[in-house]
Amino acid sequence: MSEEMNNDVMQEEQGMTNNEENSAAVTDAVEENVAETVEETVESTETAEETVESAETAEETVESTETAKETCEILVDMDGNVTKMEAIKENVGFDGMTGEPVVELKVQNGFDGATGQPRFVAVERTGFDGMTGEPIYSVRKMVLTSTEKREVAKKVDAKKFIPVIAVVAAVVVVILAAVALFKSGIFGGKAMKIVNAVSNTMADDTLISTISDASSVLGATEQTFDVSAEASMYGVGGNVDFLIAADSKNAKVYTEATLDAAGIKESLQFYFDENKIQLALPDLCDKVMEYNVGGKNDGFLAELIEDETDGTMKDVDTFITTAAKLCMEKEEYNDAVGKNMLKVFKDVKIENADKKEFEIDGKDRKCKGYTVTITHDNIEAMLQAVKDAYVDVYGDDLDAFADALEALTGESIDADDILDETFGNEIDDFDDIEVVFYIYDKKLAAICADIDGTDASIEFRGGDTRTSEIVVVADDEEVLVKKSELDGTTESGEIEVEDETVLEYSYDKKSGEFEIEVDDMEFDGTFLVNKDKKVTIKYSGDIDGMNIDLTCDITKGAKFGKIKGDVFDLGTASEDDFEDLYDELSDELDELSYIL
Repeated sequence: MSEEMNNDVMQEEQGMTNNEENSAAVTDAVEENVAETVEETVESTETAEETVESAETAEETVESTETAKETCEILVDMDGNVTKMEAIKENVGFDGMTGEPVVELKVQNGFDGATGQPRFVAVERTGFDGMTGEPIYSVRKMVLTSTEKREVAKKVDAKKFIPVIAVVAAVVVVILAAVALFKSGIFGGKAMKIVNAVSNTMADDTLISTISDASSVLGATEQTFDVSAEASMYGVGGNVDFLIAADSKNAKVYTEATLDAAGIKESLQFYFDENKIQLALPDLCDKVMEYNVGGKNDGFLAELIEDETDGTMKDVDTFITTAAKLCMEKEEYNDAVGKNMLKVFKDVKIENADKKEFEIDGKDRKCKGYTVTITHDNIEAMLQAVKDAYVDVYGDDLDAFADALEALTGESIDADDILDETFGNEIDDFDDIEVVFYIYDKKLAAICADIDGTDASIEFRGGDTRTSEIVVVADDEEVLVKKSELDGTTESGEIEVEDETVLEYSYDKKSGEFEIEVDDMEFDGTFLVNKDKKVTIKYSGDIDGMNIDLTCDITKGAKFGKIKGDVFDLGTASEDDFEDLYDELSDELDELSYIL
């Protein structure tokens, strides 16, 4: 939260004693019922006198009570309803150019909670009645745009969500640590109870359990993403289809894509592995551009590399092969990480905490607690354990990659710098964190931590399931509440931030259909899991005037297509061959630019 925001909050708590009470009242007006705000208006001459009283500044502006009041047509709500109200004239300063007093019209906006005195909000002329010609006034900034609403929400909630985010991050670290401890078979007891409680609680949640069901597909080393998207705006539309097949175990990637929009239809095919790269643009030319690693590669490209860099085609080959190997998922790396982490986890303390009461299923329950302490040294050791495992498995390839890159770019590159960029190296600001897991009936009751002096917690208060009501609390104040109900396979719920609903949703696990309403926008679609085979995600909605329909199928297994056409060997092609290719592409691109 900015310093300016903090000042606004302080002034509001002090009773709005200066002219900035106007903008604070505006925010209050958005949160309160607008109709009630209008009813709390200036009803008598006495109210007007309380506002202007006997201040000399006010006397310069209004000579009597009669001239201090004015009946206006005030626009008071989002629907454009107009209400006739009695407003008060008040001098708020002087014009810097003319020295004349600046007069502002105000209407009463409830009462100050601290002093009991009436509060007033400024109004301004925004137009004229089409029938009578009389001016119409609006409560200043009463009607907010969607963007302004989001900005107000951010300002109100940002400070309180900082510790919440920190707690969630710490919890993730602890859960991963506990899971590893449990799976190792070396540790049990308290760690096992935490892992089981987390697992049992998350299994209650309809969406999380669906994601868990999808893990065999989403975590597969071979996957195919098949995406189709259609969009339209102002009557102009188009569609994009693309497929990405990936084999992370062998570092193979295949892509094909088609764009059809505004009279343009273009397609692309691409393939990459440690031995070969292929690119085809069938709508632009009939050739397949190909580079073979370790081939003859003595054409114009070799001359260009030698003339423009300090490297050779051998460095190009090394760059490609090592880049592929660095992306390969290797079992030995996963094993090395696991072994190194186990050494670190031995220093992670898990101790009994005092029992504490939490609300669960509408009743206060005494819950057992387990304190997990994550220290600065633990985090540093975890980071180093991952780096050490990476160096053990990928170190030689990383060094060769850095040398090749330096030869081709002329930039001095160190493998350690690449590691630091990849895994991060700045944890000096990380303080020790104690996270307490409270468990009831083998499920989570709460996760608590003290973050920078803020007592924060995530409480699982139950209902149809343990996750039916989840409350985030910071310094005994509920800053976020998620409530839901389960009807068969359908979960419906909402999320509230400081007592205001910011999101509503429903999800049917059986059909996969979901609906989300947030910030006056509605989205619907499908998230369906066919266990061990396919995950389907469908989405449709309107974003900033653009209607979008999207379907994505994620399938276990990589479906590599074949790229057909006359091969243009990039490694052996002469300068004349490149010029001919350029001419062919240029003619097609000129036609394309004409259409655009």
